[in-house]
Amino acid sequence: MNNYTASHLKPQISKQRILSFGICILLSLSWILCFGICHSLYAEEGKEEPIVLNADKIEYATDGKELIATGNAEVIYKGSRLTSQKLTLNTKTKEGKAEGNARLDDKSAIIEGDKIIYNFDTNVGTIINAKFRANPYFGKSKRIDKVSAS
Repeated sequence: MNNYTASHLKPQISKQRILSFGICILLSLSWILCFGICHSLYAEEGKEEPIVLNADKIEYATDGKELIATGNAEVIYKGSRLTSQKLTLNTKTKEGKAEGNARLDDKSAIIEGDKIIYNFDTNVGTIINAKFRANPYFGKSKRIDKVSAS
């Protein structure tokens, strides 16, 4: 029978392990601080937000600066989200053309249609065979022209 007490069973933590843990904490804090400063600088300089494009398949035509997305296509930019089965986006003019279950979600409304042509910089566009919801309003039309951001 062993005559050990619980005090003999305490795990021993080496100085090297404590030093490694401290270094990990310092590096993590440094990274978080650096990220925060870089993010603040990016926001202060007024740089443009990136356009986010997701789809099952994306092609890029360099001559026209166009992206062609097919299958569950989605563009997100400045609070607006345009989705469809096929989407063409001009990266220079920031104009998107969505066809097939097209839907535009922005700050003020949800608009669905067969085809949506929308400029993400100016927040204006045209929707063909449209249905819209802008609380408390809703409706449908063969064509809707969105003429301003609000």
